[in-house]
Amino acid sequence: MLPAYGGRELSTGDRIAADEHLAGCDQCANYARRYDQTIELAKAVSTGPSREEKLPEALVRKILAAHRRS
Repeated sequence: MLPAYGGRELSTGDRIAADEHLAGCDQCANYARRYDQTIELAKAVSTGPSREEKLPEALVRKILAAHRRS
C-alpha cells in the first residue's frame, strides 16, 4: 500500500484511513518514513554519476566492508 500512498493513488477514503493509522501508530509511521527515504535515495543514485565515472577507492572499500558485516 505504501507505493500507492506515496504516489497519491489511494481513494480519498483509503487515504484518510492510512493517515489516521499513521498518526496513531509510531511503528508504521517510522516504517513509512524510512520507505520514503529509501525511495528518495534510490532516485538520487539513479541520477548520480554515469557508469563511466569511477567511484573513489575508499568509498568502494567502505561499501564492501559494510556489506560483509550485514
